[in-house]
Amino acid sequence: MPSNTARPSVDLKFISNQFEQEGCLVVSIADNGIGIVASNQQSIFEKYQRISTTAEGHGVGIYLVKGMLERTGGKITVESRPESGSEFKIYLKRKDSSLLDVNPSSKGP
Repeated sequence: MPSNTARPSVDLKFISNQFEQEGCLVVSIADNGIGIVASNQQSIFEKYQRISTTAEGHGVGIYLVKGMLERTGGKITVESRPESGSEFKIYLKRKDSSLLDVNPSSKGP
């Protein structure tokens, strides 16, 4: 159901990065959006929790992502400041560290 509340005009920019840490492939995704106050940062991972009425959604997406990651030995974290954006880090547990080289060499086969 659409909201009658006007959405803030934000020129979003996303930055992604990947690296290895704690036996996991870590995918980091950052934006320059409205940010999340510290007191709300952990509640966004709870089912049906929404901290904004200006964004679309029902409060289940990030809850489901967290559950799937935890069942496979991974996790998701957030770092954020109001008016400065947010950075989410997704930790994907690696079974065999030789399967995926996050820093491939420039050498050919």
